[in-house]
Order: sequence, then structure tokens, then C-alpha cells
Amino acid sequence: MKLNKLFVYLIIGMFLITLASAEVQTLGTFKQGDNVEIQQTCSNCTYVNLQSVTYPNSTTEIIDIAMTQNGYYYNYDFNKTSSIGSYIVSTCGDPDGVVTCVNYDYYVTPTGEISNNVSVSLQIFVSLSCLFLMLIFLYFSTKTQRESILPNGVPKKEDNLGLKLFFYGLSFIFLISHVLITQIVLQNVFGENFLTSVYTIVTWILLMVATLISLYTVLKITFMEVDNFKRRTGLK
Repeated sequence: MKLNKLFVYLIIGMFLITLASAEVQTLGTFKQGDNVEIQQTCSNCTYVNLQSVTYPNSTTEIIDIAMTQNGYYYNYDFNKTSSIGSYIVSTCGDPDGVVTCVNYDYYVTPTGEISNNVSVSLQIFVSLSCLFLMLIFLYFSTKTQRESILPNGVPKKEDNLGLKLFFYGLSFIFLISHVLITQIVLQNVFGENFLTSVYTIVTWILLMVATLISLYTVLKITFMEVDNFKRRTGLK
């Protein structure tokens, strides 16, 4: 008796799941700002209209416009996809003279792909790791002293300029990696908006300044290494 009840509940559950999944069909995931092609197939309709669109902020726009017909195939290019989130579109036709409406949903993300919390968390972890390594190597670049003997036999402590340049270069590489990954995280979370645009402009300006400073530092270290070599060997 219990098995029979369990079987009945299972059948009812499967029916409800099928009914719920059939109520709203999905068109997929699209990139923010791209057009979404809304499609409908009906072999016995005289028309199919795009009736309404519900946006991610739950507001509904009544559109009521005829979709382009090509035989049994109807389509409409929808271009209002600036908001990130889930959209629900409703199309209405007259199969066999009976007005029938169907709902579809689709998702809009900054990249056109669904980003889960795990991938975003991993990107944040990698970005912070790059920042940490940048600071570590920048610190190491200040701790590269070595002892050398001058031509008069006097020992002197001076920077190992080659090692300093190596650590400084690594810190610059991790700085660029941190900036680029952080930009990707912001785009995945917030999309293309004012915040990400300002961050992109500011960070690229800072990177250009950092590049100029790095070039100056490399040249300075190179000339210092040449001077140290001349001093150690007694050359003028």
C-alpha cells in the first residue's frame, strides 16, 4: 500500500515538474548589449506577436508588435539588453483560430556566459594572490645588498643591481596581472557600467605611469651597475 502511494506521488511530482518546465522555455544566455533573436514556430498561425517583455527589475513593457514571418517560422530581434539578469518574453499567436500565448526566458550577462560564484571567487583569490606576490617581490628588491671589494682593498656593501632588477621586474608583472584580473572580476559582477569604465581608465593611466617609472628605474640600475663594474675593476 505504501509503495502504491509512493508511486502515485512520484508520478504526480514528475507531472508537475514537466508542467512547470513547459510553462517557461529558455532561449539561452546572451552578452550584455547584444541583440536577442526571439523565435517562434507555428504551422497553423496567421500571425505571431511579441506581446511583452519583463525585465530583470520586474518591470513589464507591453510591446504588441508583429514578428517577422518566414513560412512557419517567426522571429524578432530584441535589442534592449542593457540590464544584467533574467528576462521573460511573451509571444501570442492564433493556432487554429485560438489565441495562445507562450512565455520564454533568457539571461543576459556581461560576457554571454553564466558565471557562478565559484569562478568569481577563484578570480578574486588569484587577483589578491598577484597583489600579495607583487608586494613580496617589491620588498625583496630592496633587500639585495652584497659585499664587494674596492681596488684599494676596502670592502663595501652595495646593491646587487641585477637581482634588484629581477625582483622589480617580477613585481611589475604581478601588478599588471592583478589589474587585469580585477578588471575581469568587475565586468563579470557589474558588467559594462560607469564603475568598470572609470576603473579601466584610471588603472590604465596608472599602468602607463608605472611603465615609465619602471623604464627609468631599469636605465638607472643599468648605469649604476656599469659604474660599479668600473669601480671594482679600476676602469674610468
